[in-house]
Amino acid sequence: MKYLSLLTIICVLLFSLPPVTAAYFNPAQLNVTLPGSILGFFQKYVPSQSATFRAEESDPDPEEFWQRARELGDAARKYGQKLMDDAAATSQDVREKIEEIKDRLQAIVSGATALHNLQTSTQSMPAGRSSDEKSTVAEDLERALGRVVEELQAMFPPPAEAPGHGERQKMVVMALEKIGVELKAVCAKHGMDEDFVAAHWETIQGAIEKLVVLLGDLVEQHPNLLSALLFTGAAMLIPEDWVLRPVLGLFGFGPTGPGKATAAAWAQRVFYGAAVPKGSWFAFLQQAAMKSTAESWLSGVFGIGLGGLGALLAGSGGHK
Repeated sequence: MKYLSLLTIICVLLFSLPPVTAAYFNPAQLNVTLPGSILGFFQKYVPSQSATFRAEESDPDPEEFWQRARELGDAARKYGQKLMDDAAATSQDVREKIEEIKDRLQAIVSGATALHNLQTSTQSMPAGRSSDEKSTVAEDLERALGRVVEELQAMFPPPAEAPGHGERQKMVVMALEKIGVELKAVCAKHGMDEDFVAAHWETIQGAIEKLVVLLGDLVEQHPNLLSALLFTGAAMLIPEDWVLRPVLGLFGFGPTGPGKATAAAWAQRVFYGAAVPKGSWFAFLQQAAMKSTAESWLSGVFGIGLGGLGALLAGSGGHK
């Protein structure tokens, strides 16, 4: 019972502290003795200071980010939702824009899910190609959008200051037109119904245009929200990542976009006038994992405690 009370206090403190302070939390500083299993929990899920400094210096391999994000799944999405809810609580204006951003993300995911289901059901090899020559839709789309990024980087170098609403919309529309051409060509190459692809791309295209412009307008006034909102978008695209990952990656959703590794930083500066700080992507994943594990662990602890209490009361009730 003594340990349960202590752990309750520790966890309340840990998850109420600002992220940076919580990252430096060390149970050894409490000058108390904890059971080995509890100490192991903190050692595994609470990062050390040196690990935090390393994360700030550079991002690990972006492929590692996507792998860890897929492993976290719902935990990453729920944490992204929490980040959005926290941002929405700051003001009525931000709350309205956040709600619209959520709607656009849902529309994008819905359209991408339809394309994903079509691609899964098609699974046919284009005529005249041998199995040795066959590449996946994701690989072909990644290469095609890599070329689009190179074209756009030449057309729109990173600006000295954030673009205005009109300029941002112009760049987004031009990028989406180029993406649409490449996406439809890749899908047709892999035997996917062209009319179906075009119809759902129209939905996705319209939602992305409004999403990126809205997000850019929002972070002009609240630049501190950029990292959280881009991470949330990235977390939502994981299930259909063959189409959404390279497409939204071109607009800065994720630690890297198609083509060169500098694409993400370029996109963030061009469309939003800022870049996500080094280490932010992995810090969000780390926090999502800590929150998820702590919630599951506490649920188990309190479940066991309440179960034991129930058994105790049932047992005592039987004695007259």
